[in-house]
Amino acid sequence: MTVLDDGCDGHSIQPGQTCTITLDYDGSGIVAAATCLVENVEIDLASNAGLAHSFVQSILVTNPSV
Repeated sequence: MTVLDDGCDGHSIQPGQTCTITLDYDGSGIVAAATCLVENVEIDLASNAGLAHSFVQSILVTNPSV
């Protein structure tokens, strides 16, 4: 998995606002339509109060060309 664009890094994000991280994944290893993978992406957040929080987002990956 490759990060193509990180619109969050270095930005202050206020409550209720969003930012976008764009990822690229090579799904060529998925050889059947019923096959899928779950990838976990760890995201680290920091607050202006000096608090840090990490969480893992699971992403279901399929290959629509199969």
